[in-house]
Amino acid sequence: YRLEANSVEAAMYVTWERILVKKARALWVPESLQPLIQPQLTKIIEWITHPELVFSENAQTNRDLFLVDTWTEAVAQLTQKFGPEMDRWVYGQSDFKHTTIKHPLSEWVDERTRKMIDMGPLPRGGYPYVPAANGALDNQTSGASFRMVTDLSDWDLTKMTNTPGQSGDPNSPFYKNLFQSWATDQYFPAYYSNKEIKEHTIDHLILTPKK
Repeated sequence: YRLEANSVEAAMYVTWERILVKKARALWVPESLQPLIQPQLTKIIEWITHPELVFSENAQTNRDLFLVDTWTEAVAQLTQKFGPEMDRWVYGQSDFKHTTIKHPLSEWVDERTRKMIDMGPLPRGGYPYVPAANGALDNQTSGASFRMVTDLSDWDLTKMTNTPGQSGDPNSPFYKNLFQSWATDQYFPAYYSNKEIKEHTIDHLILTPKK
């Protein structure tokens, strides 16, 4: 299945995976090394697929118990966080997977200005181990903020996206106009030809050096 923002299954899987990693680290990484080592998901999958590597006795039975226990804990965690109604367990939401961009001056300005310069939260999907990978934390702090698909047969068919916008001026309509479309993995045309650029230009800014 896909880790889409509106998916309950994605929320269940990601919660389960996080608990699996946490429990695996506690069980199979020596305590003295735990501050230094974070188990990789590929290694944990190997341990689960070949339980004899980590369980000395009754490997398959103990592996199954490990999976059931961690799954049960994941369900309990989601229930405690979002309530017993599963339709509230969607992955993309402000209390789970989302994106919030805070301006470096966010904590130093008044509330009105903060609303102008900060963005989000917006729901997000995905995580580090899927196409269009992004961060492992609930708030996406890594991943592609700029993407571009170029058609070499017709440069005017090029598509791109950027976040949150293409202006650094909070008063500009282009300061965060791309945030919503980027968060939903949408693209906009990136015209190359002089004709297309002129037809779609909204404004000009001319900077003249002082003599």
